[in-house]
Amino acid sequence: TEVNEGGHALTPDGQAMFFTICDHYGFYGKGRMGHGSCDIFVTLLKNGKWSEAKNLGPKVNNRSHDAQPSMSSDGRTLYFSSTRGGGYGENDIYMSRITSKGWSTPVNLGGVINTPGREEGVFIHPDNQTLYFSSDGYEGFGSLDMFKALSLAENNWGDVENLGYPLNSPEHDFGIIFERGSDERRGF
Repeated sequence: TEVNEGGHALTPDGQAMFFTICDHYGFYGKGRMGHGSCDIFVTLLKNGKWSEAKNLGPKVNNRSHDAQPSMSSDGRTLYFSSTRGGGYGENDIYMSRITSKGWSTPVNLGGVINTPGREEGVFIHPDNQTLYFSSDGYEGFGSLDMFKALSLAENNWGDVENLGYPLNSPEHDFGIIFERGSDERRGF
């Protein structure tokens, strides 16, 4: 549409796509209501066509900037970056689970992952254990570097590790993804 759309994530079966629509003017397109400057939407693949995009609603999207979704390989947990209040910094990473009653209230991933700076470009590896993200809140090579952390338990993360050179440079290094079945030697 005429607004900013991007940052998509597919469910493992390829039947649902989550993506961000940023609309600083409140338009969002026909039938689309927004909750903030950027919201996360979903569209479903039915009979070879994508359905009209639907906002995930006020539980996931609030008055802030909610963007850059990444879906877990089991199709039950959505990770995303948000500027909502009450976090650790400018942008924090949150997760929300799909339940029989809809999306759960987003949970901040905590102070091991989030800093007073910006955590963005989130991607949960298909192993559902390795979280990749970009940040300017950790020591690095440039303004945004790519990092990873391993899950130790439910919303308990191990030490954050800089992905190093040549993936990180003095410039903005933002976002990496891995296809299902690949290891860390093949990212995009």
